[in-house]
Amino acid sequence: MSRFFSILNSQFSILITYYLILITYYLILNPQFSILHSPFSILNSPFSILHPQFSILKVFSISELNKQLQQLPPKKIAEICIRISKHKKENKELLDYLLNEADDEEGFRDKIKSEIEKLFEEMNKSNLYIAKKSLRKILRMINKNCRFSGNKETEAILLIHFCRNLITSNIPYYDSPVLVNLFANQLKKIKAAIFKLHEDLQFDLNKELEDLSIK
Repeated sequence: MSRFFSILNSQFSILITYYLILITYYLILNPQFSILHSPFSILNSPFSILHPQFSILKVFSISELNKQLQQLPPKKIAEICIRISKHKKENKELLDYLLNEADDEEGFRDKIKSEIEKLFEEMNKSNLYIAKKSLRKILRMINKNCRFSGNKETEAILLIHFCRNLITSNIPYYDSPVLVNLFANQLKKIKAAIFKLHEDLQFDLNKELEDLSIK
């Protein structure tokens, strides 16, 4: 029992410490607030400081941020873009796509296709466990670049290219239920992407999808 109360006391101390840090942060951001004048106004409920509407955690909506960006000079916007790109590698890759790839979607597709082929060539195909990890890595790369593009035709084309490479890779994926499901899921994603395209684009891609299904 004493051990139980010791653990409880430790957890309570951590909670109180965290609570005090948040309150201190609030006071730094809001120097006009007087905790001596109203010591309990910030603590209306035990978890009010963690509420999503609490001012410390408020994040402006996309439309509000867009209005603010439109009021900034180009130089300032460029500085913000560079800072965002430094924050996370994926942000930098997205910025690179928007600046250098977005106007040439066909070239972008060819670039990703080449990367897919390269990763398949470098893959250890003799070990099915390692092959699974490599295939998931390739799919993460494809999905990331599809998000950058936002083009359903690009998504369908790249996933078809992935499936073709998997079929011709001599990886015995049909011996692994996990890889069989992975392959089937890509076919579903291709079908869903094609469905959202114009009818003129659907015919050829559906033919390629049928060829994959037959194999």
